[in-house]
Amino acid sequence: MKLFESLKDKTDINVAFIGGSLTEGAGASKSANRYSSRVTQYIADAFPEASVTEINAAIGGTTSMFGLFRLQKQVLDKAPDVLFIEYAVNDCGNADMLPYVEGLIRTSRRHDPTLPIVLLIAYCDGNYNAEGENAHGYKVTVKGQANIAKAYGVPVIYMGKPLYDKICECGDKKKYITDTVHPNDLGYSVYFDEITRVLPDAEFTFEFPQQPVTDKDFISPVMIPAEELKEARGDFLLSKRVTTYGGNLRYFCADTKGQTLEIDFEGTVCAAYTRIEKDSGITNVYIDDKFVCEFNQWDTYANSFDRDSCAFFADDLEYGKHTLKFEVTGKKSPESEGHVIRVAALLTANVVEL
Repeated sequence: MKLFESLKDKTDINVAFIGGSLTEGAGASKSANRYSSRVTQYIADAFPEASVTEINAAIGGTTSMFGLFRLQKQVLDKAPDVLFIEYAVNDCGNADMLPYVEGLIRTSRRHDPTLPIVLLIAYCDGNYNAEGENAHGYKVTVKGQANIAKAYGVPVIYMGKPLYDKICECGDKKKYITDTVHPNDLGYSVYFDEITRVLPDAEFTFEFPQQPVTDKDFISPVMIPAEELKEARGDFLLSKRVTTYGGNLRYFCADTKGQTLEIDFEGTVCAAYTRIEKDSGITNVYIDDKFVCEFNQWDTYANSFDRDSCAFFADDLEYGKHTLKFEVTGKKSPESEGHVIRVAALLTANVVEL
């Protein structure tokens, strides 16, 4: 089936995107110029009688791992009619991320077996050669994602290849990109042109392999927002402020040494949706009273902007009930302006390794 065939009888069309800062539109002069909004408008122009809505669930600087746990609440629950996935750049060179890309596709197919899914491969400076790949980590990521997509009948659009070609032709990458990754308006136009060149003829076959390509199957990956964690214990407070993405997630926060937050959960994977700001500090993390790590919620980017992020703590827990605990240490990076810890949601799933 082709995409427009699947959309032709719909009166409401939801066009969904999940990925990193490229999908968020970093570098564009306004959101209407990012590739996602232009693709949404392209579909709206093709179906003038329908109401077409963009669902942009991108968060800059995050990987497919975070995307997988956000997928249900921030994408699938909004009934998408087509889903675009973009994580080749942020997953670059990390083969451990491939199961999460497959998890995104597999979870989406479980939710809706006939949901059209498109995998996008973007440009990353220094990683492309004439074949659209590099000789190092990006090649592993691109080929790995392409193999997964093939197994599920998911079209792959190499939107970064024509951008690479144009940069090579003109010899001035600043004409198309703002740094090493993020396009400007002209660069996003190249992405849009390639997507809309390939998309009308792309074939969707909706396969669902019984055996996952990566031998990992994520069962019911979920994000449970702080406001829904009614049995959370400790002396963290629920902030009236919200996270950047979507503007709808309040978060637990604390800044005094010794303050704790305990969250019960059931699953073999444990992670958290966190918030990075310029006054973020360091917390001790425990699972079932066993020390896991000392987690620093600050980094150098916090000096420039606040953002949402993901902290991953365990993926090999025994099936059953567990307790995640945060404890404010009162320590911080020298450049940080404070000791605040912010936790917006619990992320968990059961993983079957085959």
